[in-house]
Amino acid sequence: MTFVGNLRRVVGFRTARDYLLGTALFAVIYVTLDLFSDTKPPHWSLLIAYVAYCTVYTLFASWRLVSGAWTPRRWARTTLVFCIPISLFVGYTASTIPHLFLLFGLFIIGIGLPMIGQLRAALWVLTLAVYLGTYLFGLWKLHPEYLFNNKQSVALSTVMFAAITYWLARISWFVEEASKKSTRTLVVTRKQKRELDRISKELRLKDKSLARDLNFARNFQLNQLPDLEIFNTGGFKSAMHYIALDTVGGDIIDMVRFSPDRIGVFVGDVSGHGVRAAMVAMMARVGFANLCKMSDDPAIVAAALNAFLCRSLENDRSCYMTAIYVIIDRSTMQMHLTCAGHTPAILIRTNHTIEEIDTHPSLFLGVEPDQGYKTTTVSVQPSDKLLLYTDGLTEPLNDAGEQYGERVFGEFLRSRAGLEPSEILAGLAVSMEGFTTENLRDDVAIVCVKVE
Repeated sequence: MTFVGNLRRVVGFRTARDYLLGTALFAVIYVTLDLFSDTKPPHWSLLIAYVAYCTVYTLFASWRLVSGAWTPRRWARTTLVFCIPISLFVGYTASTIPHLFLLFGLFIIGIGLPMIGQLRAALWVLTLAVYLGTYLFGLWKLHPEYLFNNKQSVALSTVMFAAITYWLARISWFVEEASKKSTRTLVVTRKQKRELDRISKELRLKDKSLARDLNFARNFQLNQLPDLEIFNTGGFKSAMHYIALDTVGGDIIDMVRFSPDRIGVFVGDVSGHGVRAAMVAMMARVGFANLCKMSDDPAIVAAALNAFLCRSLENDRSCYMTAIYVIIDRSTMQMHLTCAGHTPAILIRTNHTIEEIDTHPSLFLGVEPDQGYKTTTVSVQPSDKLLLYTDGLTEPLNDAGEQYGERVFGEFLRSRAGLEPSEILAGLAVSMEGFTTENLRDDVAIVCVKVE
């Protein structure tokens, strides 16, 4: 802060202006009494010294306060200590004009009022006691006859002034204690705020780290989807669509090529969604990759995968997976499939008819380790298309509260039955977006394979 800036702040300091105004007012009363009253105050030299003392100290103390050299508490206590000489002078003046004792006492009290709560009550008592003691001592020395003739009024004035002193001291004490309590509360609040800021910063860093980890997991999961270029040769043409409700999802699409004429298609849906479902889905995918070549019978592979999941999940029945596994053999033009509580497979025939393949009812994977599964065999024709999907596809609602459902889904397939797999799935995405404006309720996995 510059000198000019501090000077402006001193001039604008209201308490400083009030003190200077009080000094001037006291001087006016002093001069008035000297000129127009029979009772004369002390010599003018004392008044000049008093005015100079008050003016210099007020400006000095105010400068120290506004420049930051003094705290408000130090300013108040130092000011009241420097007011002791003022109490001596005003008390002496009051002793020369006894009938104005209370008026001058109010002046002394007025000096300390702006400092209530900023100083100790003992300083209040000291300052006012100096005024009262000086007044009584001066009265005893200068006007003993007044003291003798007005004993009752002097005693009453003294008691009143002592009562006011005590009252102001108590107020100052209460305000000071309240200030200390507020300061302690403020300190605690600031500590709590710093702690909250620290925790918030740590949480933000952890959120960023978690977001990076989840983004990595998402990319890893997407990279594990089948490379369709491997399966779009040798008389097969395929397309798929995968949408995770959260950053990572619990749906699975996997494909395996056994020979130029035989491929396997696996679709699964883990209960729930998010990280837990994604972890189980990854576990199931690893299990399927290790078990898919153990047998040409999908039911045997499903039973082995079920036992693997039950062991891995430690029979936690709150987490399970529906699945459907299909082996397509172009050499025999047959499909062999098994279903574990999953949505039925759909066969789009060359003549554009839509067939829902009936399979043997069976339990989810990961529930009963000894659960058995059965295989269903279906003949296919060239240009037939197989469609496998998870139930997240049919769950979205429109504004009327109606589900996309199997009816709307079936109408869409009948209208697009002659299209290629990639065209069907692209149109399906547009159809779903046109049907609903809400977010998905579950992960969605769709795969379509055409037998050429």
